[in-house]
Amino acid sequence: MGGLIDDVNATIIDCGFYLTDYDGKADQSSPALIVQFETEAVEGAEPQVFDQIYSAGSADHFVPSDDNTMLIPVGGKTGINNSTNCFRFLSSLVEVGFPEDVLAAGNIKAIIGTAGHVKRIAQPKRTGLIRQRDGEETREKTTLIFESISALPQGLEAGQVQTPAPPARTAAPAARGAVGGKANGVARQAPAAPAAPAAPAPEPAAADGDLDTLVFTCLQEVLQPNEQVEKRSLSPTLFPLLNEKVKAKEMDTKTKTAVINRANSEEFLNSLVEQSLAEYDGATLTLLG
Repeated sequence: MGGLIDDVNATIIDCGFYLTDYDGKADQSSPALIVQFETEAVEGAEPQVFDQIYSAGSADHFVPSDDNTMLIPVGGKTGINNSTNCFRFLSSLVEVGFPEDVLAAGNIKAIIGTAGHVKRIAQPKRTGLIRQRDGEETREKTTLIFESISALPQGLEAGQVQTPAPPARTAAPAARGAVGGKANGVARQAPAAPAAPAAPAPEPAAADGDLDTLVFTCLQEVLQPNEQVEKRSLSPTLFPLLNEKVKAKEMDTKTKTAVINRANSEEFLNSLVEQSLAEYDGATLTLLG
């Protein structure tokens, strides 16, 4: 089976919230839910592993948590817009029987192990999401949703809040601009045998200390001493600089995502205060001169 998966039986084997610029097709990175499916073998054909990206709105409103299990509000909104692909996907899960209270518990990893029939439906017409390139059709046309559920994660029942263990067969969904260079994901062959258990979230290449130093250096490049900036504006403020660093090959997209996530971390921002490098009141950051 090649191309996008559609109208097949599949199981969710991993998922997480990440920032993505759709492999450079979008001007700014934005939050998205990346779900990794494994299709059911049919008529002797090998199963396939497929990463699907579900847009989740603007980074002005939400950023992924450090462990990629949830979205953290950084603006005035408390819930993602019902026109996003992420909302439509999660709604489809609830509509066909996934326990709503489990999703409300706030850990997206709880859906790992869900199996059923998935099919693509047309997206509503709305303003273009991705910058068009010459000779490319870049607008996302369909959304992959569940039509029915044949199995819930092991040990999970309606009304029972339980998070399954991370999958043992696959690595976490890619946190790059797009999976395999395609905004809608790409199908690839599943491994012949189970791999060792994967970590629940990808780690930045740099050690924590090195990452904190990098984040602080980037903040110094975009903020003047004693200039106040709201925490919800940190991501939009950093994006142009980080995108330029990626284009100049001074940084890869994985590191860019790590910088954005760390810059929005309460632990990191409070550490700047402890080192007398900044003032932070939970809403506004000021780098000290």
